[in-house]
Amino acid sequence: MSSAPSTTASTIAASIHTPFSSGPRGARLPAALRLSLAQLWSAGCRAAPGRLARPRARVRCGAAARFIGQGEFPAEVLESELPVLVDFVADWCGPCRLIAPVVDWASEV
Repeated sequence: MSSAPSTTASTIAASIHTPFSSGPRGARLPAALRLSLAQLWSAGCRAAPGRLARPRARVRCGAAARFIGQGEFPAEVLESELPVLVDFVADWCGPCRLIAPVVDWASEV
């Protein structure tokens, strides 16, 4: 007994093979592949059945902010066992000066 492929499967397959549609924001994923930020957040907050959730790292914003030079960079950043957020800044750089207040705010949160 042969059955016709399900409509859902053929719809998903068709959406995967079609090029991304351009909207006001540029290229977009097919609807079948899009997830909302809430869906991504909730998926990351719970473990799959039968798996233990990984312990979350504690974040200390602002407490560990330091200025380091080129000589200290390999030891402090490249060889760090913990993830490191690096803010490259140049006094002569216009975009660096524009984003500086946002980076300062993020380091205090």
